[in-house]
Amino acid sequence: VGIRTNNSRVLPREQWIVVENTHEAIISEEKFQAAAASLASRIKTVNRNTSGNRAGNLFVCGYCGRKLQKAPAIDTHQNKAECAAIHESLEVLQDKTLSVVQAIARILLDKSKFVKKYDVTEQAQLERLIADMERKRRQIANGKSSLYEEYRNGHISRERFIKIQSDNKAEDERLQQKIAEKNVLLNECIQKQKALTLAGQDAERIQALTEYRPEVISRLIDKVRVFEGGRIEIGLKSKYLTDIIGECIP
Repeated sequence: VGIRTNNSRVLPREQWIVVENTHEAIISEEKFQAAAASLASRIKTVNRNTSGNRAGNLFVCGYCGRKLQKAPAIDTHQNKAECAAIHESLEVLQDKTLSVVQAIARILLDKSKFVKKYDVTEQAQLERLIADMERKRRQIANGKSSLYEEYRNGHISRERFIKIQSDNKAEDERLQQKIAEKNVLLNECIQKQKALTLAGQDAERIQALTEYRPEVISRLIDKVRVFEGGRIEIGLKSKYLTDIIGECIP
């Protein structure tokens, strides 16, 4: 990245400077291209037939949490005795997951309407409370000069002046703390509204699916835990969704 640093970064291939034929070839260009094509094909096959940690694979072992490894015609994860008992057809898991996730999407769409309506009311109440407390803080700040004038003109004693000042300072600090707390709740409410809006859009896309599409499903679902006998648990991606539907759907 510069002449005075050892840091480096990878450039896109289109920005590489390539000088052809500067060295004598060990193998012919035809053999090299054939080997490269064979390697690319083999890597693609491996990625398609073993799940590894690929983002598109949502299935994990329900006992140890590791990604399921695909074997011919079945998904299996040989680890502990419980893990070794998992032998499920990938197609069956995909069909079952799609069915459950679409049911979750329907529940989310139904419940989110009521939750959003409640949150809008809660948000308005929080905004009013914060505005009221901010107004009280301004009143305390504006009253400092008039309090001092009363003390200077002898209308109140020094002890009374100090007492009122101390009470006002304590009240201002209390209001400031309350405002901070309410702002946290208000921000959570706003973020929840945004999350619900996006989740509703994702739920509509999921309901429209006619086949298992992990890139779409994963917008709502974090993982699918698989247990012996084909039992699955759906882990939701957002904490706001777990509040509405539940942490997992068996």
